[in-house]
Amino acid sequence: MSLTKEISDELIKRGFCVWRTHENTVSCFDILARRDAQIFVIKFYKFIEGITKENAEEMKNLAVCLSAYLIVLAEASKNCPLNEDVLYSRYDIAVVTYETFKKILDEEYPLLYSTRGNYCAEIDREIFSEIKSALNLTLDDISKILNVSKQAVYRYETQCRIPQNVMEKFSEIFGKDVIKKVKISKGSRIQTTKKELYVSDKLSSLGFLTWEGTAAFNILAINRNENKTGTFNSTKEDKNFIIVSNDLRVLTRRADFVEEIMEIIPGICVCIGKYKPGKTLGKRAKFIKENDLRGIETKEEFIEIVKG
Repeated sequence: MSLTKEISDELIKRGFCVWRTHENTVSCFDILARRDAQIFVIKFYKFIEGITKENAEEMKNLAVCLSAYLIVLAEASKNCPLNEDVLYSRYDIAVVTYETFKKILDEEYPLLYSTRGNYCAEIDREIFSEIKSALNLTLDDISKILNVSKQAVYRYETQCRIPQNVMEKFSEIFGKDVIKKVKISKGSRIQTTKKELYVSDKLSSLGFLTWEGTAAFNILAINRNENKTGTFNSTKEDKNFIIVSNDLRVLTRRADFVEEIMEIIPGICVCIGKYKPGKTLGKRAKFIKENDLRGIETKEEFIEIVKG
């Protein structure tokens, strides 16, 4: 059984709807999974170093557009296998082993994260200060108990970070709750990248948040309105999965893929090319001629066309 199929089955067991990238296709992600409002964008690499800066920007930007959690599953670094129950990072992307990811799905988050080749844990500053005061412990007291220097204890307190080799003893003194679990956070900022397609530039100029990359769709155009909390709301009509090609076979095949994706993440499939195809593209795909797109002047006009 392939790893993609195995992790898909694990997600389905936990109530996720899952879409897997089809074989022999190139995509910046391998799985899209959704459970209620929770969306995962998942990619597999054998070695963590396989993630390039360009790959990372492409994946991170897509995750922001979908308001999704981005996670890479990897087996090893160039030097050694990755450890279980550790959160690694590559270009600010969370990287874990398959077994660790299964635990995360069950909300069993790791305590350790990797930084500059070392494993560390994060301290809850408030709990640490309260218990230290309640026990009337000085830096000298703690340094003796941990068998480290007072300077090291001072760093632990100011940086809220402790190395793996003192974590167990630290927990004995201050309790397990003093160690924060490492959770995956969502990205919130789009990294500016060069747009290769005219369609991306056009939609951006109309006011859409656009992603352009390698997937079943070429472009994801999001109409998002910021609310009072600083986050964004979006509905089915606000997500446009756009395929750009003058090849009818490509449009047809990709439209079928996108319609599968829309079973997981509701949206509208829009095909754009120079010539209107002579037959229907899937059940729900809309077609816009490239020249007609050039004539669209407002975001609202584009929305009305694809909804019609």
